Amino acid sequence: MSCSRPAYCQQIFSDKTSSVSESRPDWDRLMEYLRPGDTVVVTELSRMTRSLTHLLTLIEEFKKRQINLVALREDIDTTSATGRAFIGMMGCHQPNGAGAQS
Repeated sequence: MSCSRPAYCQQIFSDKTSSVSESRPDWDRLMEYLRPGDTVVVTELSRMTRSLTHLLTLIEEFKKRQINLVALREDIDTTSATGRAFIGMMGCHQPNGAGAQS
């Protein structure tokens, strides 16, 4: 996958502010635009999330809404079993143990 392949994406949202910023207008538009079965493609996770906790919260929201995630730099694709397993492992290593399943 390449960031330069426009055919891969049907709609592009691009914030010019940091992922730490409270005001992210295009992020808000993206979240309103998404429908079940859609895939969010980001160049790298750090452009989307503030922390591991924030990433896992977004992943959970995407899962509930049946939205997939592809992170190009990290080569993560939640449409694949490997991508879902990687995200699961990240959750298990969360410092407060919130990702651990009982």
